[in-house]
Amino acid sequence: MKARLILLFALLGLTHLPAREWRSAAGGRTLEGDFLRLTGDQVQLKPAKGQAMTVGLALLSAEDQTFAKTAQAALDAAAKMGPQMLEVVQPLTVGLLCRLGVKMSSGSILYTGTQFLLITDQASALAPGTKVKDQPLYPAGDRKYHTSQGGATPLRAFATSAQLAAEDTLLVAAGTRPADVMEPVVEVVEATSIGFAIGEDGLVLVDSALLEGATAISIDTGNDQAPGTVVASDPELGVSVLSCKGVLLPARLAPRKPVELGQPIYALSLGLTSTRRSVADPAITKGIISKLSGPGGKELYFQHDAAVDTESLGGVVLSEKGDVLGVMIPRTRIKGPPRSAAEAPSTSSLGTCVRTEALVTFLKTVPKVSATRAASESSLQASGDAIKKAGIIVRITKETRREATAPPTMAGAPGTSTGTPPPSGASGWSLSKAGIRHNAKCQYFNARYPCSETEGRACKACGG
Repeated sequence: MKARLILLFALLGLTHLPAREWRSAAGGRTLEGDFLRLTGDQVQLKPAKGQAMTVGLALLSAEDQTFAKTAQAALDAAAKMGPQMLEVVQPLTVGLLCRLGVKMSSGSILYTGTQFLLITDQASALAPGTKVKDQPLYPAGDRKYHTSQGGATPLRAFATSAQLAAEDTLLVAAGTRPADVMEPVVEVVEATSIGFAIGEDGLVLVDSALLEGATAISIDTGNDQAPGTVVASDPELGVSVLSCKGVLLPARLAPRKPVELGQPIYALSLGLTSTRRSVADPAITKGIISKLSGPGGKELYFQHDAAVDTESLGGVVLSEKGDVLGVMIPRTRIKGPPRSAAEAPSTSSLGTCVRTEALVTFLKTVPKVSATRAASESSLQASGDAIKKAGIIVRITKETRREATAPPTMAGAPGTSTGTPPPSGASGWSLSKAGIRHNAKCQYFNARYPCSETEGRACKACGG
């Protein structure tokens, strides 16, 4: 953990911005360099090339004089505060929302107190919950933080360097950079699919496309749910292996003979029961293998013409003897709009399978896999029952965050205007960009965005 904190300090504290361009008071000369310190009426700069140098403050442009004084004030304030411990609450477009850490008498660190904005160009590298040690904080003025279900609250701003603090402070003061900081709008997408147990130690085979952008993976193991982690992937096949806590009954995937064009097959597709808590009885349809395909001449996949239920969440293709010839590309069911073409339902993928021979080659590289054996069942019914028992429900949560570009309109607030008159026939409810429904009595009601009384989520303040 200690090494991780030191690394994070390197990410934040040693960020190097492009050298600032300093102009002479006469406006005829420029110099590129970093601000180091202002002592009296002398500014110490570090050019992009060469040794540090000192320049008289009066020789610089009025804008640069203001910048130097602001940067030095940030340096002095940071020196008085000393290095701080902080925890990332959530990344924002303009930086990081953080809390300070306080060392308790027991030696533990409690991260609490008022949130503040940390301005850094390394915000995207740090996840919520990340803890940073020995971080100097350079004051960069005040902001207003707008939440999706509340009013604007004061927010102190700090930066990871004096130069960055001065630049941001002056841009906000000039109106070039907004002083309003918006809470990110979180869009949650939930997807469900059926994978196949391939190892007794909680190993599950799933479609890799299902996992793209996943913030949480949950695997149903009987009456419980366990978090899943990716332990292996094959980009060429488009499959991944998940690991979860729990003993599972693995399927047997290896066929006795390779597949052939025109070979009779049975497509066994799986869905969920009405409670969506267990795998339903499989549906079996008959067909033939109609095509072998794959990248670079590798016949990793095959297609079949057997009818498959469009509500299928996964399945396999069996030979007439009950061997598993291929695994159907799992059908991902999404609550909410799909974020990519890979997540959108497509009937063209229903008849496409990953060949079991290709899967077995990959799975032999994964420890503790016990599925690389031919099925020993003597009938299609027995094979179908075994596959159903090996079917595992995999649930995925995906979150995308975007930051609003303008603060919410305060209807009826002094000195504000909606900008445009309300549309004719406006309803008694409005819908915010975050999907929050406000009624006409709510201070966040905006007649420009009317909605029905059932759209979105009800505002916690007004009840929608």
